[in-house]
Amino acid sequence: MKDKLPGQERPIEKDKKIVKGIIDHYEGFARKTFYIGNLNRLTFVVPKQPGIQKLIPQETIEGLKFWPTNEDRAKGAPRFREMKESLSKSVESLYKFVDDRQEFTGSDIWGWFKVSAEEYLQPNYTNYIICISDGYLYLNRMYIPSLPRKGNKTAVILHSVVEEFSNDPDWKTEFINGEYGLLSIEKDFSDYDVKFLMVEVGLPTLRVKDLPILRAYWEPWLTEMGISKMDFIHTQDDPQIVIESINEFLSPIKPLESGNKEK
Repeated sequence: MKDKLPGQERPIEKDKKIVKGIIDHYEGFARKTFYIGNLNRLTFVVPKQPGIQKLIPQETIEGLKFWPTNEDRAKGAPRFREMKESLSKSVESLYKFVDDRQEFTGSDIWGWFKVSAEEYLQPNYTNYIICISDGYLYLNRMYIPSLPRKGNKTAVILHSVVEEFSNDPDWKTEFINGEYGLLSIEKDFSDYDVKFLMVEVGLPTLRVKDLPILRAYWEPWLTEMGISKMDFIHTQDDPQIVIESINEFLSPIKPLESGNKEK
């Protein structure tokens, strides 16, 4: 969704402010370790969009990684700020790419967890995944038939299905008896201590009561993968409210100690 609704900020500008808030939080932690002790990594990931031929430039994708090496850390604050500037430019490049595009098929978040998540996770560290998404795993209908499913276990969460549940006072019974949910990816991330936060859940045009239904899809699926903590924040008009919620989710920030590491 590229256009704003009446009285609302354009989603792209709003998302960019949320991303900046995440970068600022990361820098705040690095500052507490005088930069040279910053063992954390920060990456912004863009799940694939099926059928899109015009790919995001590879240099932009690579620039979304902020993974300081020992050499980077040894150079302290000046090197950190260079890397931060490079990351910020890549974020701008990414959103310019999105803003210039006319094709939208939806992001395959389910597929990212199945195929790519382990590439970004580290064992023996706390790994935070902050998902900027409305919570619906919607793909263009022309691609849905090719996705795996087992009964009512699917790789997508369609607005139409959620709407049917939202109009049913006894939707929980139907959801359980019909064995609805997200299809298992048969992955166990227990060794990665993953904590998951989804922000911007639910488009402004949809009812807040969709949130419990979305959680009914997401929570069992995340739990099955061994994700230890999860939360979902309904969309807000003010991005600062979202940033504050993210900061709370990432806090308290504790000094790095043996057995208490963060990523």
